Formats: sequence, C-alpha cells, structure tokens
Amino acid sequence: VWTHMSPRLILFIFLPALIFEGAMSTDYYVFRHQFPSGVMLAGPAMILQVVLIAMVGKYSFPYGWGWTESLLFGGILSATDPVAVIALMKELGLLGDLRVLIEAESLLNDGTAIVVFELCLMVLLEPSSVAEYVGTGFQLVFGAPALGIGLFLASWYWLQRTDDPIQDTMVTVCTAY
Repeated sequence: VWTHMSPRLILFIFLPALIFEGAMSTDYYVFRHQFPSGVMLAGPAMILQVVLIAMVGKYSFPYGWGWTESLLFGGILSATDPVAVIALMKELGLLGDLRVLIEAESLLNDGTAIVVFELCLMVLLEPSSVAEYVGTGFQLVFGAPALGIGLFLASWYWLQRTDDPIQDTMVTVCTAY
C-alpha cells in the first residue's frame, strides 16, 4: 500500500496543518522583526542544506540516483519541524524573540521544502523547458503567499462575523487545506 501512495499525498496531508498551526500561533509583531533573519535561514541556508543532503544521497547510497532524485530527497528531509524545541522553550520561558525566529524559520523552511519538492518532482515526471520550470517556481514562490494572504483575509472576515464554534472550526480547517 505505501509503495503505491503518491508522495504529494503525504506532503499535502501533513505540511499544510504544520504551516497553518505555526502561522496561527506566531506573534505577528515579533515575527515582522525576525522576518529577514528567517528568510536568510529558510532561503539560502535551506538551499545549501538541500544540496548537502542531495550530495550525501547521491554519493553515499547505492541507488544510482541522479541529481534530480537526490535534490528531491534533500527537499523532503529538509522540511524540519521544531515543535519539541519550541515547546521546551515556552516551558522554560526562554527569549520570545529566539522562539519566534525558530518558528519563522520553520514556517518559511516548510514553504521552501514544498517549492523544492514540487520543482524536482516536475523535472522527474513532466520534463519540460527551463522557462516552464522558472514559471512554476515563480508561481510557487510568489503565488502561494498571495493566495495565503487572500485566504487569511477571507477567513478572518468570516470569523469576525460568526459566533458559532462549528463554523469557526470548519473555516479554520478549510483555510489550512
């Protein structure tokens, strides 16, 4: 059963819930100040991590993977989730700025992992032109946050006008997916 399951299914069952929970529990005002550091950790540092894991996968494993398969492997393993670390930091009452930096990096890191995963899977399954890959990359990098902001505003508008806990739960779950 597991061998025939689509990798997208596993990715899109777990990551939206993790990203949504992280975004909902993050202090916006501290996040705004930590955003540039989070972008540096989730952008160039994440890509470096993907490449290093891909090198380990390509040269250490006996599977005969090419660079695309190795980068896909690196993208999957690079989507870290620091839930235990953040919970421990909250329990110990450590610096809020450091906690929010880790949360920000985790949120942006998950988004970067989705972009790397989708692009590598597209290269493997749907060979196309470089222009199409770049277009898809721009769509994922800029379109997904725009869609997220639009869904946030719509759900926020709806949640402000209802007192029904069932509607609140339905809107929240639907917004995450």
